[in-house]
Amino acid sequence: MRAWPLVLALALGGCDSCGGGGPVPFGLDGSAGRVEPDEEPRPDRTREAPTEGRALPAGTRRVEVEGAPIASERSLRALWAHDVDGDGDRDAILVAEGDPAEGPVHLLFARRDGAQFGEPRVLGRAAPAGAGCGVDEATIATTGPWLVARATVTCEGGGGGGEEVFVLSAEGEPRVHERLGTIATDEPGAIRLALGHDDVDEDGRDDLTVEVALTTHDREDRLNLHWLDRPSGLSRQTDEPNATLDARSREALRALRGDPLAAIAASRAVLRLHRAVCAEPGHARLRVGSRAGLDCGDSEGAGRAITTVVRGHAARGEAMAAIDAYAALEDPGRRINDERRRYARAALASLPGGSGLTLTEGPPVSPPPARDATLSALGFLDEDRVLVRARAPQIWTIGGELGPADPGAADVRVLDPQKRFLVGSLESRCGATRLRVAPTASIAPGVIDAEAASTPTLYGAPDACADAWQPGGAGWRLLGWAPQGIVAAREAELRVVPLDVSARPTLPPRTLDAGELPPAPLPAGAATLDGRFRVELRGPAVLLYDVQGGAAPQLLWPEGWADREGTPSHPAVSPSGRRVAVVQGGRVVLLERASN
Repeated sequence: MRAWPLVLALALGGCDSCGGGGPVPFGLDGSAGRVEPDEEPRPDRTREAPTEGRALPAGTRRVEVEGAPIASERSLRALWAHDVDGDGDRDAILVAEGDPAEGPVHLLFARRDGAQFGEPRVLGRAAPAGAGCGVDEATIATTGPWLVARATVTCEGGGGGGEEVFVLSAEGEPRVHERLGTIATDEPGAIRLALGHDDVDEDGRDDLTVEVALTTHDREDRLNLHWLDRPSGLSRQTDEPNATLDARSREALRALRGDPLAAIAASRAVLRLHRAVCAEPGHARLRVGSRAGLDCGDSEGAGRAITTVVRGHAARGEAMAAIDAYAALEDPGRRINDERRRYARAALASLPGGSGLTLTEGPPVSPPPARDATLSALGFLDEDRVLVRARAPQIWTIGGELGPADPGAADVRVLDPQKRFLVGSLESRCGATRLRVAPTASIAPGVIDAEAASTPTLYGAPDACADAWQPGGAGWRLLGWAPQGIVAAREAELRVVPLDVSARPTLPPRTLDAGELPPAPLPAGAATLDGRFRVELRGPAVLLYDVQGGAAPQLLWPEGWADREGTPSHPAVSPSGRRVAVVQGGRVVLLERASN
């Protein structure tokens, strides 16, 4: 828990020039006046400039409003004084700091009765957060006919946090109409919400507008969302954000022929907004109520944008960028029709093939499905023999036929050197990834005994997030279990998870330095025995890494590779790094380089 400053007491004075009845900002005019029957009605405040309440320093447990104290066990961070019930005494709406497990931000209401305030009651709470999270600053201000309470939450160690926003009526009995927020992630750039008001549907009543702004490097992209003011409350206009994403993706596509670079930049802006605002991609940075992201369905705008990125990079001859974008076509939340897929595939096919590469088709095979927590179904036993791990394992002698292999060679599980433990699965949440490791004896087919399993961290800080763990390795693939621990790779990064003989962590996981070989020996498959060479698939592309040759991979892209049927899977690399085998279209396919 955070250590708060000493309790502060604030005393507020009154002012003779202010009338009651409408919301009066605490600490700005300090009115204690009452509305007399013969006074003129107050003007419509919804068209006035926004007016702010009072921010309070951390540790404030007691404040006074016109001589009446408000006390709370929570740290009070902002206050708005407003005569809710029309009795001439101003009641109080407060932003307070709460227990992170219950929600680090609480919105409170305290009703004044004569010379004292009643016990504050909770109007709303922020989403629960991890330990060490607290309110950095808070404000309350009017925005048109609404009162908007905001609080910035920060967490120790930098994980988690974000902004919480409560929208209330500025008149009448207070109730929360909508709760919004931003979610702190490891995504690049900053996200900001700007609330305003406008008569969007032209019914004579102001509606709530929310501008989402994403700032990355020197670019800012904005998207407007609307909540319409209805008798029952605020109702979100559901054609957004898809209408804006669709229109902007069409503009980007029109720019493709004349200015591919501009088309790429505009399309990537669409993808960033889609990723930040919509729930389907799984990386939303906008919270509405208790849910991360809006329900956008499969976005046609996002689908058009990613195919435009593929075509733009291909037009500029940027092979790796085009291939990376093509590999992202299947990311969730994108609607891509057959025509756009054909255009993207044709763009890849226009890329020039790599020189010095030969391609050989091998025998038909039926390997098990590729998974992030299993070994490749292919593995080089030596430079000329490829093991096929299948239900009936076989060995392919390059240039020859398939022959039988030892039945024990069929195992694709990631086992420790003594074969006492295995990795059952990988799980991810909020940018972190962990392993589920259990004794082999405790495993039924496809089931891990939770009590017997340990969950060593592979990457990130999982304790800084309250979201549930989800299946999947977030791009990490296991290369094997060496005596020093489990070795995993994601793009150019190699990581080691040190485990003892009981499969428990001995040290934190670490990233290997450039040029540093991983622990060995590794099983034959996506890496060589000594770990110097490894192969990775990115969509249709085959990438070969040489630990001692620098971080940049070599793209193995034979002439006509993009025209072949089937997406490659189950990569394996030979001891010399000259040969790579994959499964494509139900066959083993060999790619051979002329030299290292």
